[in-house]
Amino acid sequence: MTDETPRQPRTADRTRRPTVSDGRDAAPAREVAATRRRSDDDRVERSKQARQILSGAEIERPTRLSSSWAAPSAPISESQRTYLISMLVLLAIGLVLAFTVGFGIASIFFFLLALGLIGGWLAF
Repeated sequence: MTDETPRQPRTADRTRRPTVSDGRDAAPAREVAATRRRSDDDRVERSKQARQILSGAEIERPTRLSSSWAAPSAPISESQRTYLISMLVLLAIGLVLAFTVGFGIASIFFFLLALGLIGGWLAF
């Protein structure tokens, strides 16, 4: 009761090539050439844009100095001035708290002041 149908060997499956039946080969040569031309134009435009990005053509110069070095006319830079103001604020808060409440709470601000001074010594 076994149905014996002839089986194809596996090697025949491997050597057989699939056929294209979706109609791609039926497109006119004109449309294929236009599609290729559009893709070539897109590729050229993308590579041109990449070259401009890599060359820095679109990079704008900063409007202010971002370095920590002082300008020849000013004794300290903007970042040094901000650092100095923040250290003075910590000192003032610590002194006010030390005289009003005590050194328990003021020690927190003095500790932050010490860390800031060490950081400023390393950074500047």
